[in-house]
Amino acid sequence: MKRSSMALGTTGLTRSPMPSRNTPLKRTAMVASSTPLVRSPFPSTGGQLARTSAMSWLKTDGTATAPRMRRMRTRGPKMTPIRRSAKGEDCTLNFAGICRNNTDTTVWCHSNRLIDGKGMGIKAKDEAGCYGCAQCHAFLDGGWASFPDWTYDLVQDHFEVARAKSRPILKHKGLIADEYSK
Repeated sequence: MKRSSMALGTTGLTRSPMPSRNTPLKRTAMVASSTPLVRSPFPSTGGQLARTSAMSWLKTDGTATAPRMRRMRTRGPKMTPIRRSAKGEDCTLNFAGICRNNTDTTVWCHSNRLIDGKGMGIKAKDEAGCYGCAQCHAFLDGGWASFPDWTYDLVQDHFEVARAKSRPILKHKGLIADEYSK
């Protein structure tokens, strides 16, 4: 049942600003993709769709089997020797009232400053960092903003002291060279 433009105006509906078509849209046949989408059973993909080869489910004798699922590639964190060295180390950040000095959660904390190579989506170089427990690392990465007594400059000064404590540990482990030996 068609409504006239007069009926549209009286009901409060307005016409579309798009120009109307004189001819209907043309229907086309559905085209099958050469590689069908299948839901991945692997939990690491989060149920994302992955393409499998169209003929991967056919056996050589002509009988069919279920399509083989291939694991989608995910890029995990890149572990470097400096980052691995944090396991079991003491926290050098030691933010007062924050630090639990839990050696089980110690990680390598990267600098958040542009001068050290930090950028949007880019970590600073591994040499520009220090050892920190999980609580201090979260505090360093922006948790200090909810504490009125802490300022950006104070946190960065604290980070520089921690970096100065971490450098001799890295030198002792042989992970960085002495800058005077060049």
